[in-house]
Formats: sequence, C-alpha cells, structure tokens
Amino acid sequence: MKNILVTRIDDRLIHGQVVTAWIKQYPIQDPRQFIDNELSRNKLMERIYKAAAPVGVEVMIMDQEHAEIFLKEAPLAKEHIMVLVKVPQVLERLLQSGVGFDKIILGGMGAKPGRKTFNKNVSANE
Repeated sequence: MKNILVTRIDDRLIHGQVVTAWIKQYPIQDPRQFIDNELSRNKLMERIYKAAAPVGVEVMIMDQEHAEIFLKEAPLAKEHIMVLVKVPQVLERLLQSGVGFDKIILGGMGAKPGRKTFNKNVSANE
C-alpha cells in the first residue's frame, strides 16, 4: 500500500491553504494525487490544476478505479503522498476496497442544493 501521509476532502482541491500549509506541515514527496472521475476526463482542467501546484510537486489526477489500483501498489523509496478528493464518498469507496487512511482532514465543502450547512465552510448531504 502506498505511504499516504494525509488525505484531505476539499471541493476546491488545490488552493492556497493546501499549497502553503499542508505541504509544508507534512513531508509530502511526489506524487500528490487527486481522485476525481470528472476531472480525470477533462484535459484542460487537468492542465490548470497541475499548473497550480508548487514547482517540483508532481500532480496525478485519476479516476476512482485507477486510484484504487495505484494506492494498493507498494510504495517507492521515500514516497510520501497526499490524497485530495472533492467529496467523502470517494474515500468511502476506497476504504471499502481495502485502501487505508491514517489521517483524513475535512476541508471546505461548499453549500449546494441538497446539502445542509454545518459551519461556514462545510455543507454535506446524507
């Protein structure tokens, strides 16, 4: 299983807080991984997200199926990764498939129809 240092749920995926705080707090080494089925099919948005990453940080964007296979592979030497997802359902499916996460951080999940607001930045549905 890959060495996942931190997993974050945040519907913005990559933004200033992720770049400045989380990457500095954890010794994350390539790759950082986004798991998002829609984003994995949108090459323009994929290039935009990759461009937003700090210099020297590789970004991998993959769908649920490929992420499950990748995360179950043996880690490379000194490989420390961060997993970013937009919604908790992605992690639930990965957990059910046997992928483990030591630390999950709940970031921003914005208000949308069908979601209940719990605090300023977190809204969720069932």
